[in-house]
Amino acid sequence: MIDLSAVRFLSSVMLDILGQLRRRVGTDRALLRLCGVHPQVLSVLKVTRIDTLFPIDADRDAALAAV
Repeated sequence: MIDLSAVRFLSSVMLDILGQLRRRVGTDRALLRLCGVHPQVLSVLKVTRIDTLFPIDADRDAALAAV
């Protein structure tokens, strides 16, 4: 789980790191989840289609419950 609740901006470097992390984790989407994504950050994830690589949960509790 990656908690992004304190993140308000994602640089292109961070977007690349998320992509690399996804490749290292593998194709099973359930292995890594994003949570607490601020609406502004979520819009960036959607534009870059990174939102299709990870399940996104509202908060940590929801992410833990989904596992």
